[in-house]
Amino acid sequence: MRSWYDILEASLDREVAVDDIYQSSALLDQIIQQQIDKGIKAENILLAGFPREALLLCIQAYAIHKN
Repeated sequence: MRSWYDILEASLDREVAVDDIYQSSALLDQIIQQQIDKGIKAENILLAGFPREALLLCIQAYAIHKN
């Protein structure tokens, strides 16, 4: 299984695969929409994760709030 996104360097000013972050964010959008389509209310969907997933959740929350 691939990670949500790859860390390309092991340094303090490391580079991450930003395109992977956006692809994973789009995948989360699809998963969330599938749950809503099954009848689960959006306010009852809880997203949680460890550090890498937390970044994705922040992006999701910002996108939802922005819209």
